[in-house]
Amino acid sequence: MLSMQTPARSLRFVWRLMTRPAARHRILAMQAVFRTYAEHIGGITLVGTTRVAA
Repeated sequence: MLSMQTPARSLRFVWRLMTRPAARHRILAMQAVFRTYAEHIGGITLVGTTRVAA
């Protein structure tokens, strides 16, 4: 995933994982699922959304 990003975006991603425990937990949970079902996964699509300030 990081190989598809620019170095600046990769650093931002890593920084957020280091400073936001909830984000780190979500990423590690997804990684565990991917490893569990690796033999059965042919492709994965991730869709991101942004929150709009009210």
